[in-house]
Amino acid sequence: MTYQAEEHGSAKSLLNLVESAVKSLHLYAPDHPLAQGEVDRAWYGAFAHLNDYGRVVYDFEDGQIFHGGTLMVDESVACAEIMSALKRGKGNRLAFEPGLTREQLAALISLLAEERAEKSPESGDSTSLGARVKDLGLD
Repeated sequence: MTYQAEEHGSAKSLLNLVESAVKSLHLYAPDHPLAQGEVDRAWYGAFAHLNDYGRVVYDFEDGQIFHGGTLMVDESVACAEIMSALKRGKGNRLAFEPGLTREQLAALISLLAEERAEKSPESGDSTSLGARVKDLGLD
């Protein structure tokens, strides 16, 4: 297997781990051990990828996910929660940089899980997903 294929496989695994963590927050409270376990798995996946390959970037276009310009067919279907949250939050890119902390990743996962629910006009929360991510230092 080539280095690029290994990196792409690692990027696929990481995205699936983040998706699983987002889904867990739809079922459990953020401090529930099962939800925390999913966040831990996503963090370990992120740490491993960033340590081995460096920065990872996913682009979201027309209901499809791309990594390094390569279409991620399975993830475009399997990662519906992330896709929905980014679309609703008007985001089109997700990137993880070396130095990402578990706390930052957990906060991002929480934001993606929250973004799933439609914000009602009465909620008064007009802060965009992009602005909230920048507040975490993850832009």
